[in-house]
Amino acid sequence: MERFEDVFVNAFVSFISLLIIGPVVQQDTKSLFVTTAATGLCWTTPVRPGQTVTNHYSSPAHSASGVNQRFGKLRFVWKLDPTKGSTYDGSVYVPDLPQTLSQQCSWRLISGANPQVIEQSGNKILMFPSNLGAEEIEFTVEVKPVDLREKIKELEETATAEGDATSQKEWLKPTVPVDSDAREFQSLANELRKKNPVKTVRAVLAWMDKNYKKEVVFPLLPASRSLKRGSGECAANSMVFVGLCQAAGVPARVVQGLVNGASTLGESGTISCHMWAEVWFSGLDWVPVEPQRPNSLGYLAANDWLQPYIKLEHWDPKLSPYIPTNGATLTPASNLGLMTGSPGVSYHLLSRTTEK
Repeated sequence: MERFEDVFVNAFVSFISLLIIGPVVQQDTKSLFVTTAATGLCWTTPVRPGQTVTNHYSSPAHSASGVNQRFGKLRFVWKLDPTKGSTYDGSVYVPDLPQTLSQQCSWRLISGANPQVIEQSGNKILMFPSNLGAEEIEFTVEVKPVDLREKIKELEETATAEGDATSQKEWLKPTVPVDSDAREFQSLANELRKKNPVKTVRAVLAWMDKNYKKEVVFPLLPASRSLKRGSGECAANSMVFVGLCQAAGVPARVVQGLVNGASTLGESGTISCHMWAEVWFSGLDWVPVEPQRPNSLGYLAANDWLQPYIKLEHWDPKLSPYIPTNGATLTPASNLGLMTGSPGVSYHLLSRTTEK
């Protein structure tokens, strides 16, 4: 008889393979994630069976003009097949892209039924009737680089962990995928915790950069198992980072979104799924961070290969992402992958954003 944790992980692998590549690729699930030879960052791009992937961890230098070519206003068209999606209260659902400091978004319905827009744990979700035909939605997203490093540096001298923890208790609680109350997280967090939350996060990032290998392997669930293994791709890095931050008293959450892996944004193309994280600092709100880059706190452009980062949602602590069992609900971003049948999103570039 299989152990419960093995059944749990097998369910995860089977579902994530369906989400990322579709039903035609059920074999060779170890090859579903790729680490770019140029950067060492991992994101969800299909790999052919037998393909060799090299894991280097270096960041290529780009000129200022090159970085400027990586941001702009993009147009997405999502064609949704409700029959392929997970349902919630009789509706299928996808994320309504959030407004953040780095992205401004709008959408319009091209064809189909008007969705109901609900808000849950800070995410906006578009709910469509599951008994109707295909839906087609156009999203427009303007993305620009945002640099919060100076403000974070100021907080590093003044902020207290107690203030952050008190105001954002929801994001300190363990969940099914991120069991931040596990002994493995608590023990390491005790070594990394500082009196100042910014310094705590920097300590977590430094520890991960030194000790957590970036490898093309599926995350083990719950996240304490990925921590114990000591390696993983973007999902594992994000879950382990969030688990350590939460255990050390810093509110944190996993982010699902899209990134561009090419050197510039072309006139059209496809951008891929990725995971990163956000941490909460009093007086600054939620701050993005790439757990695979120690210098990315408040400045995702420090990772000058995967740009731009487009946030779809953060993980709702009430849900059990990726595990469609025991009545659990998929995240809206994961459901989007099911209903479009693709791990990536095609875009058309409407205009470029210039940067000083």
